[in-house]
Amino acid sequence: VSLRLILQLLFCQEAARRKDGARLYLPRELTRQPLHLAKVAPQNGKMFHLFVSQHNKGAAQIVAAMKRELLLAEAPWASCGSKNLMRSHWARSHAISYVSDATLGSKNLLSHKQYKQELLVTSDVERMQSAQHILIYLNKDTLMQGEISVQLHGDIERALSAGVHLILVHETRPTYGGCTFKEILDRTPDELRARPGGMYDELAIPMCDGVHGRISCRMLLTALHYKSASKSQVV
Repeated sequence: VSLRLILQLLFCQEAARRKDGARLYLPRELTRQPLHLAKVAPQNGKMFHLFVSQHNKGAAQIVAAMKRELLLAEAPWASCGSKNLMRSHWARSHAISYVSDATLGSKNLLSHKQYKQELLVTSDVERMQSAQHILIYLNKDTLMQGEISVQLHGDIERALSAGVHLILVHETRPTYGGCTFKEILDRTPDELRARPGGMYDELAIPMCDGVHGRISCRMLLTALHYKSASKSQVV
């Protein structure tokens, strides 16, 4: 995405001379690639892709962004009714640049009947072990919210003990409480920082702003394919 934005600036004069609204695109850009959602494994007792703690403020919004990216990857743009979307095959590569909030909320985009893939999520702590992963959203306030953070720590400890794979999201956007990862580490209880076996055994996925936000969502959806090493289930 960054390379495409740089090239787009370099060729902006040429783009301005075009009359068909065409834009620069890179065929191998991540957001142009097919997106295949990991399958749940009912035979192994897994009924959900993700567990999201009710005590993790902001995590639900990340899940919503992931679902929207999944829909965008499958969206039948030709039937959305926006003339700008299909001006050319160039424009289609940047459909997200033209899509308004109204379009994102339209029946054409959000009707589940049109899509083969659905992100399955639970917030029921009793069903945590039925999820393949637990998503943990981290910003400057996540671990500094008193009793709510204490309860979140409990959910994380339970997931670690049960061997549920953690997917960490590092908030980098200032308007959403973004901070350095060192700040997050410094606010994490020692028992959760322990390595190996703590919550930081794997790198966090940065949540970025602007067009890079879609890349963040793609990375999160790809992480659903990862599997953690098996651990004894002690809850």
